[in-house]
Amino acid sequence: PSAHFWAAAALRQQRELGDAAKLFATVAERWPDDPKAAEALLAQADCEHEEGEFKTERRVLEKLMTRYPDSNAAQSAKPRLKKK
Repeated sequence: PSAHFWAAAALRQQRELGDAAKLFATVAERWPDDPKAAEALLAQADCEHEEGEFKTERRVLEKLMTRYPDSNAAQSAKPRLKKK
């Protein structure tokens, strides 16, 4: 999971946002108990936002809040959801 997470982060740095979002989603789906899973969903939402995919961003943030409500990532997502 860590290798996938950091590969996604590298793709995001290269502005390959669609591929980065897919790889971040893979981390959360394949390894939901990994410590990086919540952060992966938040990063996926960031990529979706940067791509202008606002409905997808909202769905990802909602998934993050449902699956990992006590995570630091969820605390970051909460105010973003209120704005949507």
